[in-house]
Order: sequence, then structure tokens, then C-alpha cells
Amino acid sequence: MKKLVMIVMMCLAVVSGSSAGLISNGDFSAGPDGSNADNWAKLDGATSEVYYQGGWEGDYPDTQYASGRALSIQAVETYGAQQVLGAVVGQYEVSFAAGYRNDAVTGGDIDLRVSIWDTVSDFELAGETITIADPGLAAGGLSDADWGAFSEKTLSFSFDPSNVSEAALRFVNTSTGSWAQTALIDNVSVTPEPATMMLLGLGALTLRRRRKEK
Repeated sequence: MKKLVMIVMMCLAVVSGSSAGLISNGDFSAGPDGSNADNWAKLDGATSEVYYQGGWEGDYPDTQYASGRALSIQAVETYGAQQVLGAVVGQYEVSFAAGYRNDAVTGGDIDLRVSIWDTVSDFELAGETITIADPGLAAGGLSDADWGAFSEKTLSFSFDPSNVSEAALRFVNTSTGSWAQTALIDNVSVTPEPATMMLLGLGALTLRRRRKEK
């Protein structure tokens, strides 16, 4: 029994280190002001609409789920951002804060597609569309904006990883209201699902044991 407990604890320790490396700069705090956030890539010719706010109009007001800078994606159907994940494991839990930029204009609810993308074969492995409700225009502009009352989202994705060599977490604003429907994303985290975490840990332990035996 003690040996089993030790194995489980070692698995969790091994995996916790692996999980931490799945995504970088999830809070969009790193990178030059008014430009692309470090570690994140723009999609489909997107220009200034995929970047973190901060340099040209100040950080976003802190909320329960978001603070400082955030990813900003205008609604042009294919505009978005992605980051290649540190490991392909087949099952992920993705958590993030989602908001709506409402300091100048709003244009109805936003449809945000969140997915795991095969970057080599260029197709979606798993995904889900969430709705970010239009909070209405902030009467006081930027100083009074509530950013759609940022809310925390947690999604689970699973797919067959056997033929996938590289996967990315992707956010795409599939609405069509241009800058009037700007989605905000902050504090992104990605972790393997519990069952996958255990398998990763056992695999790592097995590999270590084989190396020691050699």
C-alpha cells in the first residue's frame, strides 16, 4: 500500500512539472506594449486586433478573474490567436477568463471558438464555441468599462493523439461585427485531464526506471 501511495505521489510530482510547460504567457503580461504578446501567434492576417492591451490606453481594470493585460480579438470570423502546446496528450482541460470590450461600442453577443488544432495537418482536433454576452455600452467609456464582467470558463477537450505531432490551443472570434464585438481573453491555463496525467506520470517513471537499469 505504501509503495502504491509513493508511486501515485511521484506520478503527480512528475506530471505537475509537465503541466506547467504546456503553455507560456497565459496572462499575456510578457511582450512589448501595444503589440503581440510573447509566445502567441496571430491567425489569418490579423494585425493589431490580436495583442494585449496596455501600452496605448492603460491596463484593463482588475476583476475577479482577470487583471492587467489581456488578449484582444476583433470579430472578423477568422481573426484569432494560438499557441503551440508543450505536449500532445489527447485530453486537456482549458481554463481562461472571457470578457467583452465595451468602453466605446458593442455589437451583440460574441461567438468565440476555442479549440485544439493540429498545426501540421491544419485541422481542428476538438473544439467548442462559447458565447460572451453583450454587456451593453459603458456610459463612462474606458474608465467605467466592466469588460463584460469577465467570467471564468473551463472546457475539456479529447481526441486521438496517435497521429498528431504538434497541437495548439486556438481562440477565434467567429462573429462578424468587426471592432464592435471585441473579445477579451486572460489568464489561460492548460492541464492534462486527470487520467492522462496519471498515464504521463507512469510513463515518465517507467522511462526513468529503464534508464537506471541500463
